[in-house]
Parts: sequence; C-alpha cells; structure tokens
Amino acid sequence: WTPGQPPNPGSLERFILQALMEGQPPATQAFLRRHYRGLYRMGRFFFLFDSFDETPAVIDSYEHSPLIDKLSEVIYLYGLDGGNHLLLASREFKRPSGRFAADVSLHIRPLSEEMVIESLEKANFSEAAIKQLYNNHNLRPLIKNPFSLSLVKDYLKYNNGNLPPNQLALYESCLRSRLDPNVLAEEYGLQPLDIINTARAVAAFLFEDPRYGLTIELQELNRQLKGYPLNATIKLLRDQRLARLGKGRFSFIHRKFHEYFVALNFREQPEGLPIEDIPLDARNRDALVLYCEIAEEPRAQEVVQYCWQELQKLNFEPSPDESWLLGPGMSKNERQKRLKKAQPRKIIINDQYYQSVNCLRFLVDGFTSRKHLLEPYHRELSEFILFNVELGDDLILKKFLIESIALQPQQEAERLIVRIFDKLTLAPNSYLQESLANASRYLGKLSTPVLEHLIRFYFLRTRTLGYPTAKEARVLKLSDNFRPLARFLEVREIEKWLFLAGVILAGVFLLDPWEGRVDGWQWVVPVLLMEAALFIFVVIPWFSVAFLSYMFWLADARTKGFMGMIVGLLVVYLVFISRMGAMNTDFLAAPDEALPLGPKMAVWAYNIIIVLGLAWGIFSVFFIAYLGYKEYLRDLPRFRKIRRALGRSVPRATIAQHFQSLRSPHYRKKYIRLLREREVTPAGDWPDGKPPYEKDDEASGLLAQLEQQWRGLGYSLFGIRDEGNSLWVDRSPLLDGAY
Repeated sequence: WTPGQPPNPGSLERFILQALMEGQPPATQAFLRRHYRGLYRMGRFFFLFDSFDETPAVIDSYEHSPLIDKLSEVIYLYGLDGGNHLLLASREFKRPSGRFAADVSLHIRPLSEEMVIESLEKANFSEAAIKQLYNNHNLRPLIKNPFSLSLVKDYLKYNNGNLPPNQLALYESCLRSRLDPNVLAEEYGLQPLDIINTARAVAAFLFEDPRYGLTIELQELNRQLKGYPLNATIKLLRDQRLARLGKGRFSFIHRKFHEYFVALNFREQPEGLPIEDIPLDARNRDALVLYCEIAEEPRAQEVVQYCWQELQKLNFEPSPDESWLLGPGMSKNERQKRLKKAQPRKIIINDQYYQSVNCLRFLVDGFTSRKHLLEPYHRELSEFILFNVELGDDLILKKFLIESIALQPQQEAERLIVRIFDKLTLAPNSYLQESLANASRYLGKLSTPVLEHLIRFYFLRTRTLGYPTAKEARVLKLSDNFRPLARFLEVREIEKWLFLAGVILAGVFLLDPWEGRVDGWQWVVPVLLMEAALFIFVVIPWFSVAFLSYMFWLADARTKGFMGMIVGLLVVYLVFISRMGAMNTDFLAAPDEALPLGPKMAVWAYNIIIVLGLAWGIFSVFFIAYLGYKEYLRDLPRFRKIRRALGRSVPRATIAQHFQSLRSPHYRKKYIRLLREREVTPAGDWPDGKPPYEKDDEASGLLAQLEQQWRGLGYSLFGIRDEGNSLWVDRSPLLDGAY
C-alpha cells in the first residue's frame, strides 16, 4: 500500500488470506479458498490485528498521514462487516486514526517513577546507584519503558554499577553478555562479530525494502543475503531471545534491536544518512536518534543544521507586538502588562507545521546529551522559543518549545524558565508548567529564581491533604538539582498532618464532656486554638509555614523584612485571641465612665473583633454561595444537555462551540475529561484553524493535550515513543464478559 495505491477491502482480504494460508498444509489451504467468503458473510471470524504501527505502509508514513487514516477505516469496516469481531493492537505512536471507531480502548500505562524505583530496589541496586541513574540526563527518560529498564539493569549488573555512555552501549552490553565467544567457536565456528554483521545485514535489508516492515520470510532472507551465516545467526538469536520465528517468518524480539543494528550501519556508512526521514517521522527516524548520540561531530552538525533549517520554515502570521518583546531594560511588571494586551502570533497548522515540530523533537531526542553541537544556534533558538511561547497561540507548539530549553546552556536555560514561569503567572497552565518543571531536571544546580518558581508550582500541586506528597518527595530526592524541593515537600507533608492534628485536638478539648476533667491542662485549649487558627489562616488553601519559610530563606532583605512584619502581626493577633478566653471578663459589664483608658480600649477591641468576626462570617456565607453558583450551578444544566447529546464522532466546530459555551473553568475541564473518557473522535477542522484556547488556562491545557493526541503528536517527552501500547476492540456479546 502506498499513497498512490491506498488500501481497500479487496487488498486487505488478499493480505488476510495470504497470512492464513502461509505455512499451512494443502488441505487447509483448499478449505480456506473454498469456505472463507461464506464464513466471513456469516460473521464467524474474530480478527486479531497485531502491531498496526509496524505495517510497512505505516512505518513509511508520517503520523497524520492520509494513508494511516485510510488503512484504519478499511480495517475497521472490513473487520466488523457481516457481524464479525475485531481487535487491533498498536503503539500509541502511529496508532490508528479516528476512522477506527472502536467501542473500547485499553491503554497500557508507562511505568511510574515509584514502580521504576521499586523495580531497581528489588534487583538489589543501592540507593547510590539509583541516584546516579536519576542524575544521568541521557538515560533517565528510558527507564519508564519496561524493555529499556531491563536493559539498564542488565548493564549495571554486568558493568559493576557503572552507567553506559549512550543508548547504543546498552544493546552492545546485552549482545556481549549473550554471545559467548567460546560457545560460538565450538558449536558454530563463528565469532560474535559474524553474528552482529549478519544481523546488521538483515536490519539493513528490512529498512531499505519498502515491501517489509519489521518481519520477513526466511526464504526471502536466504535469497537476498547469500554469503552470510544466516541459519546459524537466526538460530542463535532465537535461542538467546533476541529474535522471533513463526510460520517461516523472522523478526527481532523488539524493534529497538532492529534500530540498533540500523544505527550501527549508519556509523559504518554515514555518507548516505536518510535525514529526510526526520521531518516526515518515517522509519529511519528512531535509528537516527541512536546514531546521533555517537556520530562524529561533522556528521552530527549536518543533521543539526538540517533540522534547524526545517524548524525555521514554520509558517505563522507575525504579531505587531513582537518588536518590543526582546527589548533590553524592560522590567518584569512592564512586560507582564504588555503581554496581557498583546496580539498573538498566529501559528499556521499545515504540513510544514508537522515537519518543523518533528525536527524540533528530533533535536531534543538526539542532542540533549550533546547540546554543545547547537552552540551556533543558541541565541536564535532562544529568541524562537520566546516569540512562540510568549506570543504564539498554539499550546502544543509551546510545550515542545519548552522541552527544547534542555538544549540551551545552563544560564540561558534558567533565564528562559524564569521568564516563561513569570508569563504563566498571568494564566496558570499545568500543561505548560509541568513541561517547565521537567525541563529543569536536565540542568545543573538550579539558581534561586528557578527554585522560587518550582517551589510555587510544587506547592500548588500538593496543597490538598490527600496528595501523595511523600512519594513525590522520594522521587525528587534522587535528583541532585531537585533535592531542595524534596526537603520542602517532606516538611510540607509533616505540616499538613500537624494541621489536621491541631484541628482535631482543639475540637476534642472544647467538647462539653471534657469540662472539669482537664484540671491543670486549661492552658492547652488556647494554645491548640492558636495553632489551629494559625494553620487555618496560613495553610489553607494557598499558603503554608514551610512555603513561607522557604520563600523567606530565598528572599532578599527587603522582602524578608516585610514577610517578618506580617507574620509577627499575625502571631500577636492570634496570641491575643487565644488569651481572651483566659481573661477575667467581668469588667466588660461595667459602665464606660467607671473604666480607665486601658480597660476601655480592651472593651472596644473585644467588641470590634466580635463585630468583624460576624461581618466576616456573613460575608463568607454569601461569597461562598456566589462562587458556588458561578462555578458549579450556572453551567450545570448546559453541561448535562451537552453530555446527553454527545456522540462518538463530533465535529471540531461543535467541540469548540461546547467549550466556549461553558463559562465555568470547572465545567470546561469536566467537558474535556468527558471527551477523553468517551474516546470521542473529532471530525473536520477548528473554526479558526486551532482549538479555542481560553487565555491558555488549565482547561485549555487539557484541550491541548487531547488535541495533541488527536493530531498524532501524543508520545512522551524526550523520545520515549513506545512506552505504552493500546488495544482497540469493538464491543460484542463475545467480549462483554471481559470488562
């Protein structure tokens, strides 16, 4: 199948029959030829399509290719015609398009940080070894993938706990541990190099011939690769679980081994690098990432230059406010005011957009560990990032540009992170803030301004009592540059439980049954009340003692003085309130003229506090009622109506209309989650060419994540493109018991 010869039901049926009859005896083949059509019309088949993304036509296509769209539609319609059943498996990368409108989608999640640490600890790796791994910027993204994690553990095991210099070393170590030279010489008369050269020849043939994906018939290999010890190599690779054999077909055990051998070919013959596959995200792309980690500098610089030129071809309509954006001497407050009123730079979504984004992601994947090769482009890349993040109107592009900050030198990267965090204070967006936090992991020791912004970000994430702060702190502690954040979160966890304990104990001591039974402990009540009041005022919902203390430590002298004054006044006020209960208040009933000035002031203060407390209570009730209506009740009827009418396939114009009609951020976020839960397939284009982002707020970030998935740009940070697989199933009586 090619763009000029797209798939159709007839060609798909021929492919299925060929696969069914391959390796079968003549009687079985005759039965299939005679009865296949009848069984198909009667709905007797349950089709299982594995590795959609490894289909030859898909490997050579970019992610949003019309060919993938057509193949998805043909498989879906053919597999369900006549009452047949269908299941399809694929990686998220180059998954079926929305034309494959399955009723059920099952997604395999990547390993969480806690699961990775637990796996390493079960393998008896020391905490020092785990810390060393988490501080390696080149290897850390790999370990969320179970296959790559197993390679890393094997390398550490066979290399005395030392880390590999690059990804290729992982595969070299795996092969070296399984290809025993003595066994090869005794049983096969071969050396490890003979096996590796033969595997390289197989990988090269598969990648160069568009008829094949990652699987090939043994007969074809024997015809094409004469002069190689093919049979011995295949048997050995299969016995060592490095290859698969089935029905006369060969494939490597994992596509990463396939890419490794292709990368070795690039290293030996770098003259004809297929760099044109990078903007198209075609079959050689991942092998080129592996190669670029070890390529000689002249070759690597050619790749960098090619990607940079493609990135600069991004189409957009300039903003009239771009002239002042990079101007020197502008204060943070002045820039924030201008950004609020600035007109956006309109990014044009077309084929060049995808090619530019693919090249940007390739630079991040292939050169984060060799960022010195981008030194000629550091200034231009920095300006490109600022223009498109601060003024651009495409959240997905902003996310990828934020990830590319990892390519900048330390000082410039920190400047960009602080400036973008400042911009996000105007409209907090966890979709972009999370990317900024991840980009910070790839730097050295962090400066005070970066730590201030990260503290604010992690504080807002962990302010709920049930948030697993301790788990997150444990992960952050493994990274040297994030260890101050880990200490902050550990104190934050203690602080949240102290707050809860203070409130509970204060309530217990105030209960009537306790009256008269706590002689000698009366002083505890005002102390606990003061503690509870302190935490109520300071901890819930936006501030905390740990947060204020840490910011106090980071702040300059003037800010420290102001913060100290505020905290001092608050403590004095709370101490005064806590002592009011222990005072003899008989003087409050005395006439004013009978009291000297001091008691008069105490009476006035007491009455003022009571009046203010009542006024604040009444105001709070009305304010909470207003917020409840504005946030939860006003949009409820409209949301219920949208939910009832929501189908499996919805035009993007309708999605935009629904999103903009919901005025509450709560229901906009709930609507996006509803689209995700129901696996809604979008159709058509957005009314203005892109999603209706509402001032880049949190709900817009969720919509951008969903659009990233719909556009086929949904794999993870720094090149981990096969973390998770997915199954798409049509709902049928045969499957209903499985869910």
